[in-house]
Amino acid sequence: MSQFSELSKPIDDANGDDLDISAESVDLPAEPVEDSMIKHRTLADTPLRKYFERAIKYEASDLLMRGDYVPRLRVRGSLKALNTKPIPIELFEKAIRGSLTKSQWTTFTQRGAIDLGVDFDLEDGSIHRFRINIFRTRGQTALAARRVVGAGADED
Repeated sequence: MSQFSELSKPIDDANGDDLDISAESVDLPAEPVEDSMIKHRTLADTPLRKYFERAIKYEASDLLMRGDYVPRLRVRGSLKALNTKPIPIELFEKAIRGSLTKSQWTTFTQRGAIDLGVDFDLEDGSIHRFRINIFRTRGQTALAARRVVGAGADED
């Protein structure tokens, strides 16, 4: 069974409407950023951030995303869909492409996968880290993120 087809009851999130991504909400470069940039865009700087924030809120161990699918969280061993519309393929691909450096994009296109670590700084001052695998499956880009519990950005 595919990790994207396994599903239990969706997460009931009263703020589900704010999770929807539309073309108007995506302000990303169409291409990967230059490697020489000291501070470049990461997934924490894209509209996909809101799904990572929900993973933190619900203490999910994993976040799974793919274009044209509703993002899913693994909470206490069960996959649960977020209460939102599927992420449009074009916008998902654009967010991924715009969050990678040129060398990361080259690695991804040549190998079909790339592993990253991304820190998410929240308004409360906390820092949450995810290990992220971006990969190609059935001709589409997908993302599997594991929340690293107990590891702040300064602990590496």
